[in-house]
Amino acid sequence: LLTLGESTALDVAGGQALRAVTTIGQTVFAGGDGSAVGRLRSTLFRCKTGPTGAVVGKCQTMAIVRSASQCGSQVPFFVRGLYAPTAQTLFIGGMSLTADGNSVARVAIWDGNTDSACDALPVHSGRAYYAATKATPVPPLRLDRLGSQREEAIAAVTGLSATDVWAAGDGGTIAHFDGSWRVLDPGEFAPTELWSTSYNIHGLVVTATEVFAVGDGVGIQAGGCRHGFYLHARREGGATVFDALHALPLVSDCSAPPLDQFGIRGVAVDGLSGDLLLVGWSGDGPNVTGPVRPLVMRLRHP
Repeated sequence: LLTLGESTALDVAGGQALRAVTTIGQTVFAGGDGSAVGRLRSTLFRCKTGPTGAVVGKCQTMAIVRSASQCGSQVPFFVRGLYAPTAQTLFIGGMSLTADGNSVARVAIWDGNTDSACDALPVHSGRAYYAATKATPVPPLRLDRLGSQREEAIAAVTGLSATDVWAAGDGGTIAHFDGSWRVLDPGEFAPTELWSTSYNIHGLVVTATEVFAVGDGVGIQAGGCRHGFYLHARREGGATVFDALHALPLVSDCSAPPLDQFGIRGVAVDGLSGDLLLVGWSGDGPNVTGPVRPLVMRLRHP
């Protein structure tokens, strides 16, 4: 049984929404939409909680900037996924916008600093960096592979430690960080050879031995319909071996209503059964007048 606890109001600009949250110990991070106007082009907060889980004091506004030496250099940064292996380390997945409106998938890094002195920025505490420099101990990730006609974002970030971090998103992107970033290609393996940039990953979870990704795309199911999918890989030593790619025909543009319009947005592993729990929405869709229903699916462990 879930009950509504205390709430905390965050100072988010009008028209912008929070999209991601993560916790580590008594620290909570929350992030969301960016903006092309204003003194701060990103939305990111750091909060401290007490023994009851309630926020203690005021949440700190953080800035996402180019580098430590360029505190006033910003791009509109849209946060879509957060992972905090420690209270002093944060991986921030999302996308930035170029001057001509092209989106670039990124993972920015916060290294625990509480820097606040920068005339170009409003009041803040802590700056994350989206560009790599010689002084950056953990390099950020930048991907611009899909061209100007498609949105490209990192939608999910997760991991097991500060040197075992995974990021995934639009265009079939899956990247692993173990001290440096490496982009993986499931299409190189026979069981997942149909993998392509037509797939968008929205949910990602990893264990010491497995990687699970879910989302939507076109290419497995006949008829050219967009459909949900499930992607699996084994972790063997230092290698990642992709061994399963399955369409979820129940959620597809070719399915019967209300599952003909859908979005899969998250995944978790049931610790008791090993089943996958998928969450998202179904119904008339967010761009059509009508209700949008919560969607929860269970994929049975084989």
